[in-house]
Amino acid sequence: MLDSITKNVNYEALAKEQKKNLLEESPAMQQEIAKSLATMYNLDEMDTLLDDPKCAQCGVLATQRCSRCKNEWYCGRACQVKSWKIHKQVCDILAPAKVVELQQ
Repeated sequence: MLDSITKNVNYEALAKEQKKNLLEESPAMQQEIAKSLATMYNLDEMDTLLDDPKCAQCGVLATQRCSRCKNEWYCGRACQVKSWKIHKQVCDILAPAKVVELQQ
């Protein structure tokens, strides 16, 4: 099945097109693309397919996820606070997309 999907794909042209779309667009357009991609994936449904979640900060078994974007996992509040400066940038993009997804 994989061969039938990939045999006639020009990966070089595809990579150039994606580079143009994702890297050369304005920040506003990049945010729209990120929102569009985020809405394609319902993380709650995919959780059953994944291994046990690991804390984004320390790597131990995680029991809590970011309440805004629902994308990042943590073992507790201390690790979430430590990770926030870095995660905030991603969360600010993903959280609005999650709201749109829930409204649909």
